[in-house]
Amino acid sequence: MNLKQIVPLRELPHGAEFLKAGDTLVLFGELFQRGYANGLVEEAQKKGIHIIQATVGRRDSQDQLRPLNSEELQNINFPCINIPLEAGFDFELASDGQTPLGRLAGLKLSDWETFTQNESLINESRSKGEARFRSSLQSFVAELEKQISLDGNVVFAHLMAGGVPRHKVILALLNRTVRGAGDKYFSSEKLWASSLGKWISKSFEEITANTFKYLIEETEGFRKKREKNGFKVAYSAYGYHGTEIYYKNQLRWQSYTPYLQGWAKMKLEDYSHEKRREGVLCTVYNCPEILTNSSSIFQGVEIPLYPLLRAFDILASGSPVTEKIKQLCLSRLKSGVTLEQLLLICDEVLEDPDVDTLLKFESWPQHNREIQLNKILMASDRLIDLHENTKQLVTADLSEVVLKSSGRLILQHIGQGPEPVIWLGHDIIVRASL
Repeated sequence: MNLKQIVPLRELPHGAEFLKAGDTLVLFGELFQRGYANGLVEEAQKKGIHIIQATVGRRDSQDQLRPLNSEELQNINFPCINIPLEAGFDFELASDGQTPLGRLAGLKLSDWETFTQNESLINESRSKGEARFRSSLQSFVAELEKQISLDGNVVFAHLMAGGVPRHKVILALLNRTVRGAGDKYFSSEKLWASSLGKWISKSFEEITANTFKYLIEETEGFRKKREKNGFKVAYSAYGYHGTEIYYKNQLRWQSYTPYLQGWAKMKLEDYSHEKRREGVLCTVYNCPEILTNSSSIFQGVEIPLYPLLRAFDILASGSPVTEKIKQLCLSRLKSGVTLEQLLLICDEVLEDPDVDTLLKFESWPQHNREIQLNKILMASDRLIDLHENTKQLVTADLSEVVLKSSGRLILQHIGQGPEPVIWLGHDIIVRASL
């Protein structure tokens, strides 16, 4: 079912927008700083759209899931339905009396290859996690119906992603697959084929993809009530399946490797296709990568952000927006360093044969290779070294452009067109920022 070609948004959406002042945007998942959803929220605020937040809840000292407390609620900016919507199954007891995480007690890094998770017990915990999540979601929807009237359109913005089991050995292994050089290099393919890797893969799929399916299914009654009143409900989700960037003077698809969530993101796309065929207004938006609190561990993921500067020069040369962004980025660099130097390094790594072999759309996602990872890490180091302050990077400023433009485009486009999956490339990001 997965797409064999990119379906990009080339022109700015036009016509009546799905949400208008007084309609409702429901943030389905936690709203964190420096994330894509902040652009969506900012745009909704400008339009006078009512925003309702959700929370995944928190775990107490005994690993019991709880709602936000009064102090935590003070940091919430919008009305919040305080029902924990944590997805996944790490803490779900199986018939052996243990949780998937509990079985890792005492596991050392040197023992990871011989460790095995019983698949039937994992599936038990997974089923219990789904049942808990669906039950919480039903309670969430019941509360939501009390807070908003039947008059008006509603968009559910699916914000859930991730799924890394919270154990130091797993975090160490994953870190080596994305940042390991020399003796620290570790094959992501080897990890993915192991018992631990299969568990991580299921966890990614449950949180990143399956929650989108659960959301649509458990809001069916909510949706049909509004349809009877002449209004509609739509669903957006954030995907990642590579990005079109300007390589030299032409658009070219590229992606980050190894992106181990990629298989779950493709499952997310599958669900969007499936639900569209059932008549549900849902779209997965594959956005350009940005630097977030979670993505910052993937050194090298930021490299394709620099060519956004080239997109501005090609599509909006000399415009006030372009000049403002270029001057801001120049101010981040060491004296004498030019933006062209940054782009030259990016071009060198993207056209390197050892990197280029892993940049094939039809083969995505792919696992890492040592020589490929080394070259990406070295290029990233070279780019960072050109900055005056390594805590103030050009890519942080460009990430702000991407998240703001992505939010604007999603709110303008959602509910329009038949496509279940859309790519937002650097070209449309620039057009939306002008």
